[in-house]
Amino acid sequence: MMSGVLRNRSDQYEARRDDKGTWRIVNLWDSSLAQFGPDDDIPDIHQSVTILTEAQFLAVIKEANRMGILEKAIESNVSEEYEVLEKTVETLETELADVKVKLFQAEKQPKSPPYSEAFEFRTKALEALLKLSAMG
Repeated sequence: MMSGVLRNRSDQYEARRDDKGTWRIVNLWDSSLAQFGPDDDIPDIHQSVTILTEAQFLAVIKEANRMGILEKAIESNVSEEYEVLEKTVETLETELADVKVKLFQAEKQPKSPPYSEAFEFRTKALEALLKLSAMG
């Protein structure tokens, strides 16, 4: 039984290995899967499910490796991941540039005094009164 495989439909095939080493591969693009919900179990006897023993799976991997298909698949996957990361880096660089512009603009803004003008006027008036009282 395969459960929860219908959530991700971007890839055509989903493979799962159980604790006994049996591989179940489901063709997610099979139109007969429309009767199942995202969390439903797909029975092993369903036409979209292919079952391989561990030995059969290893034989396929060995042959794919011998033919160079495995290396191409890995390179393809790495290439796709690289493209995603490259787009993420571009997005982050754009965001960083925007933040730098905003920071530069904020630094150019005149700084407001830490106290109000009325406070500064009262402070100067008190200082003047202290000086006068000290003189006389």
